[in-house]
Amino acid sequence: SHHDMKLARVVLFAADNIPPLQ
Repeated sequence: SHHDMKLARVVLFAADNIPPLQ
């Protein structure tokens, strides 16, 4: 789905900008 791909891209972008809290 296009929406799924868009969501995945947003998640990747967010992960790249926001360091994981671990």
